[in-house]
Amino acid sequence: MDKYLFSIPDSYRVRLLNRSLLVALKEHPEWFYDDFVIETAYGCQPNCKWNGGRCEYQEGYQSSWTGEVLKMYDSFGVKYRLVFSNLLLRKEHLADHEGNELCKIADGLGGYVMVSLPMMADYLQRRYKRLKVCWSTTTQFGKTTDDIIAKINQLSKDTVVVLPYQYNNKPEIEQLEHPENIEVLVNEMCIDNCPFRRRHWEDVSRNVLYNTFSADSCYVPDKCRDKNLRREHIIPRGKLPWYRERKILKLKISGRDSPEQCYRDYIHYMVKPVQENSFKDFVREYVRTF
Repeated sequence: MDKYLFSIPDSYRVRLLNRSLLVALKEHPEWFYDDFVIETAYGCQPNCKWNGGRCEYQEGYQSSWTGEVLKMYDSFGVKYRLVFSNLLLRKEHLADHEGNELCKIADGLGGYVMVSLPMMADYLQRRYKRLKVCWSTTTQFGKTTDDIIAKINQLSKDTVVVLPYQYNNKPEIEQLEHPENIEVLVNEMCIDNCPFRRRHWEDVSRNVLYNTFSADSCYVPDKCRDKNLRREHIIPRGKLPWYRERKILKLKISGRDSPEQCYRDYIHYMVKPVQENSFKDFVREYVRTF
């Protein structure tokens, strides 16, 4: 039976959690479901104008440190995706030193890069021959559903595409022609068909470009923060076989909400219920030790 292929979020807030998860998988496989592997980790790197998912800044950061992170994941058989999905990039931004240095590192390890703009995809594919391009859920695939599905079918012929979350449980799933290259975001915390999503991502992109980030600089209405509202696009563990039947095995876990939520989602999707306490104790001791 083909296994589910998870992509997990990486940031400085969850990196220690991720390492403890990977160590636990290696040392105590009996704690986990046996129908999945962690295929990739993805994240934004500090001080890079190409970032789109998060505003990451760290004084004195050196790109070589990212190389050590990529090697850590690679030692567990996990490839890395650099998230370069900034929506406001222009041609002059392609010369960004930090972004190109990071791509050299990832190219040497056979990594991935996630983009939202055709300009970025074309540039990276020409310059870095080993890097594999993936398409972010923030990509502008089209304005109508027909256009969006047609574009996804075109791109997913030979590249991974993260499906816009609003189609997770919709009939349009049946129209996907290359399900083996479709990745589903299983736990997106945006509200259903969030009307503010595009504005939020543009705010993040603008703040990254001009280093203007502050706690209230990205537009997130109170409605989006209300966790009591229904989110019918979220895919629980028990629904995963429905996607397997449709040959969709790539599953992406979002880490934008909080490290605590990320931890709970790892337990929900990966850890057997009878082994939750063992896993929790392991992570608690591991994080304390390291």
